[in-house]
Formats: sequence, structure tokens, C-alpha cells
Amino acid sequence: HREYCLENNLFAIGWPIANIKEINEYEQKCYTEYASSHGFKVSYKNLRQIQLNDLVWTQQDGRTYLLGKIKSDIYIDNNQPDMGPVRSVEQWKKIEFDDVPGKIISSFVGIGTTLQGVQVDDNFKEYCKWLYENKAYQLNKSFFNYKALLHSDDLEDLLGLYLQKELKYYIVPVSYTHLTL
Repeated sequence: HREYCLENNLFAIGWPIANIKEINEYEQKCYTEYASSHGFKVSYKNLRQIQLNDLVWTQQDGRTYLLGKIKSDIYIDNNQPDMGPVRSVEQWKKIEFDDVPGKIISSFVGIGTTLQGVQVDDNFKEYCKWLYENKAYQLNKSFFNYKALLHSDDLEDLLGLYLQKELKYYIVPVSYTHLTL
């Protein structure tokens, strides 16, 4: 369903219930079919809490991240009713890997819920808005904190550069082992 969502500008949690046409019907059945699944309850609650114009992230593969802006309330897509609840997005925009905040990259690592909320501050929201607007949006640099956007691999690289410069160490950070030539 991922490709369908990307092609049709949809955001979904991916928990289907067969033969459902309306979101009210989905809500009534979801807790009986997935009553034992804590992951479903958290994901569905998060999908419900997203507001219009909120920005949401998805990952297409290991290094492709997309950012979308929510443009509808939750509903069942009648073209793919077995897919589960969806929300429309204005557009999915590919974000260069080096621009993706570390907090987002970390959210996609390992096994987690289908949809998870990420605690963010105004700094983080401002940066994501800047990315979504293709960097044309004017950042409010008076409160902007770049440190909040660093990933653990970035910190390792910075420490490595510091040790190399100050102590004359020669090191290769582990993040470089993930590069393909």
C-alpha cells in the first residue's frame, strides 16, 4: 500500500479491516479486531491527533525520506477500502538525506509502531516547515538551534574531527562504513 499512498498523496497507518466503507464503522470494529494490539491503539490514536497542516514524515527505503502536509481529516479511501484509515496530504516532498533531522532518522530505526508521535519543539517545527517549503521559507534564526537537529552519527563525526584537530588522532567514524562507493 505504500506506493499507492505515495502516488495518491495519502498518509496511512496500514492496519486494515476488511469490508469497511466509513470511518465510523472502522472505529467500531477496530477495537474488537485489534483489541489485543497495543501498537494499533497507539498508531490510531496518533493518526487521530494529527491536525490539519501538520507535517508528517515517511520513509520509502533506507535512505529516502518524504515530508507531507496533512490536508484532510481521517477517512476510508473507497478505492482501497481494505487499506485502513488514511489522511490526504498536500504533496509528498523528497528531502535530501543530509537534511533529515536526526530525530526523524532515529524514529525509523528498528521495529516500532506503524505510526509514532515525535516530541518536537518550535525549533524542530520551524526547520521542517523550511524543508517542506523547499528552503524558500525564511527561518526565524533568532531562536533556531541547529544542535537539536543533529543525529548521533553527526555527533560522532564532530567528535572525530575535534579529536583529529586537537589531539592529532586519525579516526574513521562508524557512519562512514555505511557509505557505498
